[in-house]
Amino acid sequence: MNIYRKTWNLFVKFKTEIIVYAAVCLITSALYLFICGMLGLSNPYVPTELLRTNTMKMLTVYAFGTMINAWFTAGIAGKFTAELLTGAPREIRYYANGWFLQKFTADIIFACAIYTPVLLLSVISLGIYTGFAVWFVFCVWFCVRLSLWLNASLDGDPGFIAAMKRSFVITRGHVMRIITLCLVPMIVFVPINWLLRKALASNVTAVFFANSLVNGIVSVIFLGVFASLYADIKSAANAARTDNGTVA
Repeated sequence: MNIYRKTWNLFVKFKTEIIVYAAVCLITSALYLFICGMLGLSNPYVPTELLRTNTMKMLTVYAFGTMINAWFTAGIAGKFTAELLTGAPREIRYYANGWFLQKFTADIIFACAIYTPVLLLSVISLGIYTGFAVWFVFCVWFCVRLSLWLNASLDGDPGFIAAMKRSFVITRGHVMRIITLCLVPMIVFVPINWLLRKALASNVTAVFFANSLVNGIVSVIFLGVFASLYADIKSAANAARTDNGTVA
């Protein structure tokens, strides 16, 4: 509960930034529909099917949206992490500009790791579903181990690879804790998403925007959880070093 309490405090303090990000999620969704229309992609509300039939065009659309999302989430993660570690965060554009490229690269890597099996499963026989299920589970575990890389990078800017390595080290023994912390908000928002779908069932566009907004809120919750968890693990590590008589 301490992690969620810290996350809530971050939401309260940086509510303006979060509201702006929510608006960005809606604008990005509108741009997605617009670009799909410009590229002649019919039924953009079924992206998985479009990704299978119009791979290059959809990858272009996704790359554009990922760039926008990476800039804002890097900025918010920077504010969250600095607030918890120093209590004196800089403006959002400082973190967004400084860590955008790293965040964009990581988002592409994680997306490829997670969604490539899903895409392949849509075109292969059932005979090798088990193998890809195992691969999917491995990717989830691997992504969890690297989930704190951005916070590690924001903490002293050690570099992209070094931050990945640091995340892999500090998340040892915390895999199930991270999965649980992420699952809880996802489960909480399932009925909310369902209610929105039922209420807006007659308008597929409204459902699409509502889902985008909910996903954006969950993403910010994850940013808060990761920042809080990183600060918690670092604080515990520093306390252990102090007990051992070493300098943190």
